[in-house]
Amino acid sequence: MDYKIDFIKFMIQSGVLTFGEFTTKSGRQTPYFINTGNYKTGSQMAKLGEFYAACIMENLRNGNIREDISALFGPAYKGISISVAASIALVNQYQKDLNYCYNRKEAKEEEKCI
Repeated sequence: MDYKIDFIKFMIQSGVLTFGEFTTKSGRQTPYFINTGNYKTGSQMAKLGEFYAACIMENLRNGNIREDISALFGPAYKGISISVAASIALVNQYQKDLNYCYNRKEAKEEEKCI
């Protein structure tokens, strides 16, 4: 549970979580904005993976995630790097080796022979 406060501080220090007056794409007003695109360094991604791994392990222990989980899904595009970072932290810190997978936003174009 201690990681949650540290995670919020980390997001602020990384410029990912900002406060002010923002309008979402849906037109809703919000007092904060999260832009994960502001994670820009390897050390930030490593730390981010550690936070996600801690959350995953806490939820595994509490029974909120099934023990037989086999993969992490990272939605395109920003979620891909998060799932990779989390899977690396899981194996490095907890010896929990999971696959990671992701989707594409656009269909893959067929290759044309010339």
